[in-house]
Amino acid sequence: MGSGLVLKSNGELLTVASDAFVFTQRVAGGMPYAIGIETQPRNPSQTCAIEHESGVVANADAMDTIVKCTTDRFQVGGQVTGLQGSGLTLTAEFGGTLAIDANGSFVLPDAVPSGATYDVAVTGQPSGAAVCRVVGRSGRGVVADASVTNIDIACAAREPPPMMRFCEDRACDDFAPVVVKICPQQQPQCVPTRSTRIHLRVDGKRVSGGLVTLNGTAGLVTILESGGAQVSNTILQWYAAPYVVVRSNANVTFTYYDLSPVWGGATNVDFESALRSNSTLDATFYRHVSYATPTAAADLFADATDAVNTEEHMVEMTSEKIDAHFVPTELVVSGEGNFSFGNGMVSINYGNPPYIEAMGGILNTAMPRFAHETSHELFNEIGRPYGDNSSCLNEGVADALGYTSGFLPENEFGPMGLRGLDFELDGCPAMTEMHDIGNCPLWFVKKAGLLTPSFLRSLFHPQHDYAFDSCALNRHTGNSLLVMYTEAAGDGTNLGPVLDAAGIPHAATYQAAKSELGL
Repeated sequence: MGSGLVLKSNGELLTVASDAFVFTQRVAGGMPYAIGIETQPRNPSQTCAIEHESGVVANADAMDTIVKCTTDRFQVGGQVTGLQGSGLTLTAEFGGTLAIDANGSFVLPDAVPSGATYDVAVTGQPSGAAVCRVVGRSGRGVVADASVTNIDIACAAREPPPMMRFCEDRACDDFAPVVVKICPQQQPQCVPTRSTRIHLRVDGKRVSGGLVTLNGTAGLVTILESGGAQVSNTILQWYAAPYVVVRSNANVTFTYYDLSPVWGGATNVDFESALRSNSTLDATFYRHVSYATPTAAADLFADATDAVNTEEHMVEMTSEKIDAHFVPTELVVSGEGNFSFGNGMVSINYGNPPYIEAMGGILNTAMPRFAHETSHELFNEIGRPYGDNSSCLNEGVADALGYTSGFLPENEFGPMGLRGLDFELDGCPAMTEMHDIGNCPLWFVKKAGLLTPSFLRSLFHPQHDYAFDSCALNRHTGNSLLVMYTEAAGDGTNLGPVLDAAGIPHAATYQAAKSELGL
């Protein structure tokens, strides 16, 4: 029952806080009584009715009055703008599913009980060039005592994958094409007579970057003739070019999908995107048109939503709404393809067919990196600074949060680092890669049984401003970690042995470390 139900009888007002009620004012035998509702309950909003509400007191207490309450239901809706075409579908756990074909106001078909949480998602995109998303966090909330009318669904033109442009309407005219040739290793000066233009396309539009594998190049050498690209015998990756020209007399194929060149024409490498959106994140999934991924987009959307909500709840902090792009290897234009951009956008490279098969599916390749990158977005929201250089701490906290929230497997956290060194055998000062430097001290916190949600929450809400280089595991950094970890562990736990096990120098005690740091 909601709170605030007030009954009235013979001038007495009674606030009902439990299933039973008794008025304090007594009524003499033989006298009439009448009970009415003065105020209906709220939180949740309910409507109550009374049975046996009146009568005449006999020779005993009148205890047969019954108050029955039902929770009120309210409509949930909002506005759609920018819609072009048909097929937009909204779905909510409470509220049902609604197809929308026009701009303007909408109302979900099922009324939602007061006190229930509604979470509206875009689960079907319209036909045409525009895609629709929930604006900010407007699609999620708790129904109070009135209809919800402020959910905003905005539709706009599709955007290219991160760090790319669409090359339509001469948008890539300021980029030079990449030109490579493939020659026999013994004849690197060869002059091939055949050529093709490789066009990487997303939803039918050329994009300005990408990566293709060059297959069948044993005994051959790939040579960059012009343009900006990274080239090996088997991989060609470029950041900014309207297209790539490959010249070769050898019989080669392109990409993990083994595409045959169209000599004398364009070899199109086509990908399509699918966007799902709710108040937690926008998730765009890209796939090659020939690669079957039956439920991957929906599964990633569900798991990614869960990951963001779990991490935010764990550290009691929110970032900007996450804009996630799950891309295959071919749409990676720089590095490994996993990035946090600091504005809510994250890019996740879920790999290629052989890697996906070896890892047991796209969820296994994508979700650990997603949990890591969204942790970076939360780290950016920390109010008190971790200067002078927090990059290694940021990397370690990202893996620790991903691991503790259940989305990053233990073997990606430690003890083996990315450079092949063992945290436990080699010690933290031996680490040279920034992820390893950040992970190593927190691995020993985990070994001590102290890497808990409350520990991580404290790291996101530090008690002090720090000034240390988290990538230099010297005494100053050790003192900072000792103070930080001790306060995060709470209950006066001595974190000195944890740093000793990690091989990181520090002061003898927590108080001595604070003194050296001037805290």
